[in-house]
Amino acid sequence: MFKNLHYKTRQSIESLAGLVSSTQPTAIHQWNIDTRQLNPLMKQIPPLIGQIAQLCPSEHLALYCFEIISPEMDSEEILDVYAQAKEDKGRSYARMNKASQTLYVGSSRSLSKRIREHLGFGFPRTYAIHLAYWAPKLALQLRLHATLYPVDSAPKAVQALEDCLWESLKPMLGRQGQR
Repeated sequence: MFKNLHYKTRQSIESLAGLVSSTQPTAIHQWNIDTRQLNPLMKQIPPLIGQIAQLCPSEHLALYCFEIISPEMDSEEILDVYAQAKEDKGRSYARMNKASQTLYVGSSRSLSKRIREHLGFGFPRTYAIHLAYWAPKLALQLRLHATLYPVDSAPKAVQALEDCLWESLKPMLGRQGQR
């Protein structure tokens, strides 16, 4: 069972490295989000969702992250307010990690749908950060960064890129690795 495991592992890692090297982004976008403009009772979905849908076709794999750009925002306060929101058992909130300038890192084949969930306008039982339900009281300023990859990108390569991004940014919410 363990004979030649190190050799097979090295081959697997080298193969993955080749896939990652050949996986190049087709587009990079960013949007600023003022959480004071989010309200779970809004009649219309925020225009940001339409912009993302237009620029980021749903068949493309996308990596994304929410960066906190609020000047002098206390990360511990963010975690405290988020922890209070997590007590609402009607929504499935992402796990909490340590304080960071990055709120969340993820990937999706439907970026507009996923961001809609994170903003708080998706199905409540989907694990997401549900910003409209807790972030407006903090008046958070966020920057959403997104990178698109070709439709035929190897999912293993994009997952490796996401894992590397997660490890380097250490987001305060969410989990690392494939779901």
